[in-house]
Amino acid sequence: MNGLNERLKKARLEKGISQRELAARIGRAQSAIAALESGRNKESTNIATIAQVLGVDPVWLETGNGQMKNAYKSDEIIYENQARNGYIQFKQIKFIRRL
Repeated sequence: MNGLNERLKKARLEKGISQRELAARIGRAQSAIAALESGRNKESTNIATIAQVLGVDPVWLETGNGQMKNAYKSDEIIYENQARNGYIQFKQIKFIRRL
């Protein structure tokens, strides 16, 4: 995988979610994900959040270094995409460490 665009698309497809669903889960427009996957945008300020949703290591997603999968299961994360006073409220965050 050469670039962020390829790694993002690979991780999203392996997760089995659409660009629209990923965008909704991180509070962005689908066009922002499309721009990243096409290579029009070379970087994002949402790497950590995207990686968490996709269940991949943020360092791998951003740089290609390290392992793709991280030690946490992202399926248990539920987001409320509403910002209040510049903060995002998380209703539930549950990390399960893989053995």
